[in-house]
Amino acid sequence: MASDMDRLRQTVESLLKEDKSLNERDVKAAAGKILKMKPADIGAGVIREVRRKLGIDRPSALAWARTLLTKAPTTEARVVIEGVAEKFGIRVGPPDVTRLRPTESRRPRKNGRKKAGRPAAKANVLKPEVVDAAPKKGRGKAAKAPEPVVVPGPAKGEVSVTFQGRGNPEDLARFFLSLSKTL
Repeated sequence: MASDMDRLRQTVESLLKEDKSLNERDVKAAAGKILKMKPADIGAGVIREVRRKLGIDRPSALAWARTLLTKAPTTEARVVIEGVAEKFGIRVGPPDVTRLRPTESRRPRKNGRKKAGRPAAKANVLKPEVVDAAPKKGRGKAAKAPEPVVVPGPAKGEVSVTFQGRGNPEDLARFFLSLSKTL
């Protein structure tokens, strides 16, 4: 059995030395024809082991591309993809190349959007704003105004007014005091 495994390793190694771009299925089929075996009987572990031994496995290809991009971060993706295919026989796509580039050398997105999950650079500063008591007409469905609460009071002519506002407390206090002075 040991001699069969050695023959299988030698066969796979010779196939991969001839053509690095063969994928696992193609190697199994070719080795099966040469050794007169079923491709299903050939283990993937042997092929992966030989690839690792020859240095044409995906992790080493990605490591090579990453070091290439750290040395020259402005290298075009096409050049990197062709280099990986020629040297390792592994297909790498443009998204893989983008992920391998150093973060500071990546180009901004074309559509101008920021990547999700990153906080905004500017802090949101709250400014005082006046909220209208009655909804404006012509802006979608008008919300029903709450019914005024009539509290029986001792004197006629008293008016109770409620204001809502957001922002800095000092600015809101100044705003509400200015309203009381104009009435």
